[in-house]
Amino acid sequence: MPLPTILQLDHGPSWLVEFTFSDDRYHHRIAWRDTSGRVFRLLTSREGESGETAQPSPPFQQLHLQTVSASPVAFGVGMSGGCHSSCSVSLTGINHNDLLIEYAVSGRGDHLPPRCTWVPDPGVQIDHGSASGADADTQLLDIVHTGSGLQFNVQLDGCQPVGPEESSATPVKALAVTAVALPASKTIRWSVRLNGPAA
Repeated sequence: MPLPTILQLDHGPSWLVEFTFSDDRYHHRIAWRDTSGRVFRLLTSREGESGETAQPSPPFQQLHLQTVSASPVAFGVGMSGGCHSSCSVSLTGINHNDLLIEYAVSGRGDHLPPRCTWVPDPGVQIDHGSASGADADTQLLDIVHTGSGLQFNVQLDGCQPVGPEESSATPVKALAVTAVALPASKTIRWSVRLNGPAA
């Protein structure tokens, strides 16, 4: 089994994304490291199984880590049910303080529109709210780490949160988003951006 791959900056506060290969795909865990080096675990991806029609997240069987403009970027690719999936995970924004996850899914399949799902760690709350961004296609929600009081803004582009009632199959309410557009026989793209806590 491959060792975990961790996406992070070498120094200072940073998002930490740990990729671990299990069964036939990569799982990932998202955490925040503050200036003192303390790590606050926030979200763990909820992955499906081979043969599932409705995958909770696009599957990624291959992962590559590169450095782009002095910042690490992870690229994932995979396939399930006739659909091809790709993803990039990068640290962006001022001081690389934001975590940008971009998805693309193409091909035919009954499980479209695609979605991605994370389960919050203990002590982490998801505030779905109803706020919209400056762009009509952008929605906002918040992740709160109750033990530390840290709050992270999440920006959804090209996707929307799934209501809590649709996520109740898991013991802990999940952060699930589904792509908004469903153009036939075209690539569907959406992104999730997690902003670092305000200084």
